[in-house]
Amino acid sequence: MRRLFNGRELRPRTYLPLLTGVLLLGALVLAGCGGSSSSSGSSSSGSSSSSEETTKDPSSSGTREAVLFLYTASSDQYTQEVIKNVEKEEASFGWKIKIVTNEFDQNEENSQVLQEVSVGSKPDAYVWAPNDQTAGLGALRKLAATGVPVVAFGTPPSEEAEEYSKFFIGTNVTEAGENSVEPILAARDQLEESGVQLHSPTGNLVTISWPQSLSFAAQKLEGLENGMKEAGSEAPDWIDKEYAPTTDSPGGFKAMNTAIAKVGSQGIDVVYAYNDGMAEGAIKALKAAGLEPGQNVRVVGGNCFGDFSSMVEGTQFSSLVVGASLEAKMLLGLLSEYFENGEEVEEGSYTPPANPTEEPPLPATLSRSNSIPQPPLIVGKGSPSANKKAIAAQTLWGEPVSKLCGVAEY
Repeated sequence: MRRLFNGRELRPRTYLPLLTGVLLLGALVLAGCGGSSSSSGSSSSGSSSSSEETTKDPSSSGTREAVLFLYTASSDQYTQEVIKNVEKEEASFGWKIKIVTNEFDQNEENSQVLQEVSVGSKPDAYVWAPNDQTAGLGALRKLAATGVPVVAFGTPPSEEAEEYSKFFIGTNVTEAGENSVEPILAARDQLEESGVQLHSPTGNLVTISWPQSLSFAAQKLEGLENGMKEAGSEAPDWIDKEYAPTTDSPGGFKAMNTAIAKVGSQGIDVVYAYNDGMAEGAIKALKAAGLEPGQNVRVVGGNCFGDFSSMVEGTQFSSLVVGASLEAKMLLGLLSEYFENGEEVEEGSYTPPANPTEEPPLPATLSRSNSIPQPPLIVGKGSPSANKKAIAAQTLWGEPVSKLCGVAEY
């Protein structure tokens, strides 16, 4: 993982409980509570009841308030885990978070923003996670016009949106795309080493993307394209790019069926799905078409969450470790750091290194862009028992990847 922080040496420091005992957005990637708002009992009241149009002074209670605008859907476990961890940890970080959700509907979020900025009392911060940055730009401007600091969350803001946000916290989806090229190449190499005849000199690759309507789908595609360019002559032959209608297994199944029909006799060697839910659907479609995932085709997942069964069985070759719990705690911790250090932010980006055992030091000052690490989790050891051992041996900052990926058992 790259570790960029304005060219400065990062010095060790204690950073609340932010990064202790936890892990990789996409990510992108994503889903919900359906409708208008969701919050824990401790955060249900949202903004202060004062009628003055001022940001709340936390000095008397020791608690700051924020409003988090978040896309979500009940079918997506990752975003649900982010919400759960924000609600679980907010009090320990001295925050009270009002979570306002929408079903991947930017128009709904825009209306929610208008409603929130119309109240008399303002929170200490707004946290903005749009599913369509272009369509949500007007709402972002309204948030910024209140004078309350706006923090971009989830996926990095566009160039236009960056102007109106103080800093970013979350999953760098472009970086996730770049990181995915390593397991794609490894899957192709293992396939060839096992004696399978590739369908082209460097193998044929099909990708299954999140819906095209989601702005972070384009960000991950950009990362994949960058990684493929860096691979040069070693890059596989990218023969098809399909957009799934949804971000779950049924969406992956439909997109994979379309790809199989479109590719036809060209043949498929490696399939890359933007998340593991869609990878599961792709595996089902490949099996239905008479192919054997794990034998004559390799399936690479884009981010782990909730289920390792396909990797244990060997039908899925790899994933990326993307920690919802880390993303939630990083949000709460860096929000606190921002206010405690005089709202100072430096240009540049920071991604903590993906150390297997040691928690990395954090910078003394926030960067404009702060992202969680997303290392590859490559399995494909040939048998369920060997795959289980390989997964159990993988840790990040001393924590098992199964815990960081929200997998109870496998």
